Amino acid sequence: MLAPLGRKGARFVRSCGPSASVPLVPVMRRPRNGWGPHRPPNWRRRSADIAAYLYAADSFHDVLLRIAQTAVSTVAGCQMASITVSEQGVYRTAATTDLAASAVDQAQYDADEGPCLDAVDTQIVYAQSFPDTRWPTLASRPADFGAQSAASYSLAGASLATAGIGGSLNTYGIEPDAYSDEAQQIGLILAAHASTAAGAVRERGALQDLTQNLNQACCPETSLARPRGS
Repeated sequence: MLAPLGRKGARFVRSCGPSASVPLVPVMRRPRNGWGPHRPPNWRRRSADIAAYLYAADSFHDVLLRIAQTAVSTVAGCQMASITVSEQGVYRTAATTDLAASAVDQAQYDADEGPCLDAVDTQIVYAQSFPDTRWPTLASRPADFGAQSAASYSLAGASLATAGIGGSLNTYGIEPDAYSDEAQQIGLILAAHASTAAGAVRERGALQDLTQNLNQACCPETSLARPRGS
């Protein structure tokens, strides 16, 4: 259902879709206080595993869901995550790991403000707790749904921008100030992987659609409708 709200002339779509369980993504949970000055010895391999997991998605929706799931499995302090997508002036929650995360997103859409909206145009937006003076209308609504803090990251790959698509990765903590500086940096790295992977998967899907259309144009008999009753 479209809600005629007005952030930069956009309309907002009510968050939808079932919550999804988090799969066994091949990444490690980081300590709350970070790893200190040294990464674990297999960090590069884990980072490569994340990239491979994202690129293996078979659709644009699937890669967005994998991004959210990976955030929960990877970013210390993140208990639930979602993806906000902006396309053709419409904002919506396109993937979520928990219905509560969708509710937090929706509270921001209704208030026409909040970290998930600001992060569409900003690399990272961190809210240590709610309420936050930056979003007086939003007030403590996120906390009502269990989000005591939030870190949102821009999803702004070149191919997505070319297609007129923007978005944000939204991570929510159940404690105030749930994200250490290092956890926020891990989120930035994940968002960079995610932006590239989402653009690549979307382009791959578009190329597959184009190939199918060309095949049907060249071989129309393959697209003939079956006789009635077959």
